[in-house]
Amino acid sequence: MRLFHLNEQYEVLPEQETVMLVPEFKNLWELNYNKQTGDAQGRQRTRGKAELAYLYFYCDYRSEFSELTNSERKEEALNASGLDPNYKISETLLTAQKKYLKMQETRELKLLTSAYGVIDKLQIYFDAVEIRDGNSKSVIENLSKLGNVLNGLKKLEEQVRKQQRSDGKIRGDQEKGFLD
Repeated sequence: MRLFHLNEQYEVLPEQETVMLVPEFKNLWELNYNKQTGDAQGRQRTRGKAELAYLYFYCDYRSEFSELTNSERKEEALNASGLDPNYKISETLLTAQKKYLKMQETRELKLLTSAYGVIDKLQIYFDAVEIRDGNSKSVIENLSKLGNVLNGLKKLEEQVRKQQRSDGKIRGDQEKGFLD
């Protein structure tokens, strides 16, 4: 399911037939939510556009920032969407973020996310490890196994990317069925 598209000005905009049906996303597009200085009536939806762009950059697996750690991804997503690095995430935006992540979840993506969490922990471990006579052999053994782990992770990542790239369409522009 595609939730957003880019217009000619490279703005991230919601897909009307999908996003506006989801109350958590529709709330970001409401006039009252978008009222601010410079757009007193909220018709330009400046806040909504920026926050929807943030959601895409932060949450979407197809985003350019999907391989960054959570904190790095948040920082880059705020920057790319034109929001201040210290932007206060509203409860409405946080609710939409949780919904976006939940809508994308597949078993494969959950597994990949967990695997990346383990890789981040391994990085911390290897950054902190001190080699001594007693542990040098086990550290070297662990390092030698990393190639296989990373290759397996890349294969899983490619499977998830293929799954995420498919927009739910099959030949003839028909929707996939339950068992497709």
